[in-house]
Amino acid sequence: MILLDDASTDNSLDLLQAYANHPKASHFIVNDENSGGPFHQWKKGIDLARGEYIWIAESDDWAELNFLEEMVKMGSKEPASTVLYSRSYRSNEDGEVKRSNYLSTYELDDRRWKANFVNDGISECKNYLVHKNTIPNASAVIFKREVTQKIDWNFIDFKMAGDWFFWIKMLEHGDVSYTSSYLNYFRSSAQSTRNYSSIKDKLNISIEEIAILNYLKGKNITTFRKIAWRNTRLILKVIILVVLGIGSLPKGTYGKSMKILFNQF
Repeated sequence: MILLDDASTDNSLDLLQAYANHPKASHFIVNDENSGGPFHQWKKGIDLARGEYIWIAESDDWAELNFLEEMVKMGSKEPASTVLYSRSYRSNEDGEVKRSNYLSTYELDDRRWKANFVNDGISECKNYLVHKNTIPNASAVIFKREVTQKIDWNFIDFKMAGDWFFWIKMLEHGDVSYTSSYLNYFRSSAQSTRNYSSIKDKLNISIEEIAILNYLKGKNITTFRKIAWRNTRLILKVIILVVLGIGSLPKGTYGKSMKILFNQF
């Protein structure tokens, strides 16, 4: 068990300290300053891990006691799967269960996520992950550690959609397995990065989605024709958001992504 705190401002550190000396806690690391995005912490924890599978237990969520048992069992049955996940319930910040997370994929297929399935990773990207992040909760996932060493972490500075990009890159190396059993609870609060309420958040998620689509196109998982209208719509959205309140495009990774995109058009 690896305990990481990214200079949290709530009581997370107090909770972690209670487990810091637990015999199963191999690391307890507290950042002096916030890393600026969740995926730096993902990379740090993944690099420290030594097991066959990794589970990122996000602080907002919780799982059934048999979650890991069932997921590892599924991994034993499907050794070609690099990403394995369960169905989730969505709850509010008070822990009250509100609805199934299945509704986030309902518009893509109203039956698929009601049953267990295994699918080829490229096929999953081509038919589902190209449209949206169909694995919206990292706490519902276990994934193979060895495969994380094969992927390019060029999304590490992403603020919102780095998990979406990560699943795609993992699935280039194997299958996906899913269980329709509710084994995880996905908490959403006003402070959560899952709520894209500000103009800056909406700008970031739009630019990151553009980068993901361009990556899929570059890997021949999708085509320019299939994403042209969506990219155009996202560009227009970014321009409108900049005019509304940002003033300029973000520097670094996001600005470079936008420059590449505009050059393509």
